[in-house]
Amino acid sequence: MFEMTECQFLRKSQKTITDTTYVVLSLLKSFSKNLKDLSERENEIENLNILKKNIESIFFDYEKITPPGQYKKLYMSILRMLISLDELVASRQEELKKGVLITNLKEFEKTREKFRKLKSEVKKELKLKCGKRVK
Repeated sequence: MFEMTECQFLRKSQKTITDTTYVVLSLLKSFSKNLKDLSERENEIENLNILKKNIESIFFDYEKITPPGQYKKLYMSILRMLISLDELVASRQEELKKGVLITNLKEFEKTREKFRKLKSEVKKELKLKCGKRVK
């Protein structure tokens, strides 16, 4: 497979980050809920299942690309962030199944902070390398 240009890679990275924003917000919403009722927990588990599939879809789409050499570190950071989100969703599902809500918000906040930094880095690089105004 051919290596992407810098701009192609950065645009694809921006799309991945944009698609992931919904996941982060949905996960934040899930972590902030205090679900005591069994039916509420089952409903949330199903919502998290959908979220997990969404993360996996984003991951596999992004994993297929071949980044330019100087962006391999950024590429790997984005993949690791997606894996972290997937693991957080899985641990939240397990908590809900067991009925023990000992959510590790610190871990979520670390991942969320990494997400913010990656979003900012991609935005800055896209503007710098491609001269494009970024949202």
